Amino acid sequence: MRPRVMLELMTPHPEEALLTMGRIEVVLSNEANKPRVKPILRLMDVPDEVRLLARPTESVASASAQSVIITIDPAGGIEAGNGKILADILPILYGTPLNVVLTLYHLRREGSELATDLLSYRVE
Repeated sequence: MRPRVMLELMTPHPEEALLTMGRIEVVLSNEANKPRVKPILRLMDVPDEVRLLARPTESVASASAQSVIITIDPAGGIEAGNGKILADILPILYGTPLNVVLTLYHLRREGSELATDLLSYRVE
């Protein structure tokens, strides 16, 4: 069983503006996401859905920030790269004090949801 992976992106940009961007860099905070990835890595009580908290790299905290939910298909991406990137970053978020910066691309609407693919990541 593979949980559904989603990003909860806190952003000042509306959904329509996000859809027009070619690539978006987002930061996954280690502190906020560590408890969210623990069940997956321990393979105990794996939830049906994992929601990772993210914010755009260029954003400053804003009172007008809104939450946008974006789905990531682990089987999607270039050469199924989404799953490979997720397999790399989840242990980093859980086992180190480092944050991860993801590059999202091909942001699109699939039915009523937003979906994206992962292009790359770096550790900060």
